[in-house]
Amino acid sequence: MQRIAQLLTTHATDDVLAHEMVQIVNKRFFQESIPHEITETAKYTVQEFTEAIVPPKYEQGVQSQAKIMNYCEHALPKDVHILDVGHNIGEVVQATAGSLRILQKNLHRPVEEIFTEHAPTAQVPRIAVRSSTFDGLLDSPIKPKETIIIMKIAEAAAETQDIGFTFGTGDAERACVFKDFFLDFMKDLQTALKANDLKAK
Repeated sequence: MQRIAQLLTTHATDDVLAHEMVQIVNKRFFQESIPHEITETAKYTVQEFTEAIVPPKYEQGVQSQAKIMNYCEHALPKDVHILDVGHNIGEVVQATAGSLRILQKNLHRPVEEIFTEHAPTAQVPRIAVRSSTFDGLLDSPIKPKETIIIMKIAEAAAETQDIGFTFGTGDAERACVFKDFFLDFMKDLQTALKANDLKAK
């Protein structure tokens, strides 16, 4: 955490911040540092539905994801689910640097408030598992295993002021497992950045 505070204070690039954050977030899974080559390719994994329907972006995303998965398959212990870790690397690389900079600009606001207003992830896709019109919201029911729902979680969090949407669907039971780590890390980092500011004065 002190390393990230130092990097922010010295105006490190987004690439440097992302690489360091991947090490912090994923060190519990790997017995080695994740190479720059992997964090670099993670910048191109598909994160938004619009990227999935643009052939060049989708192809690049597929290649990037395959490279990350291949690395995870060979570098992770056999009892670790490579899909979860591989997805997490891409998510951390693409979302974390922006969140770190937002935190740095809001050192005197509660962390929960900051990331309810500025969710790290804008939207998440979900595939329908059952037929529903969402209590009449839709004219015709969605189709299980066919309909893709794009949940705009950042907009929902900001509009409702509910951090439950920042890390999922608003339901505490379905919150992202990364939630507690993220909030605790950002609180500690905020404290460290405040201390750095005082030393600089």
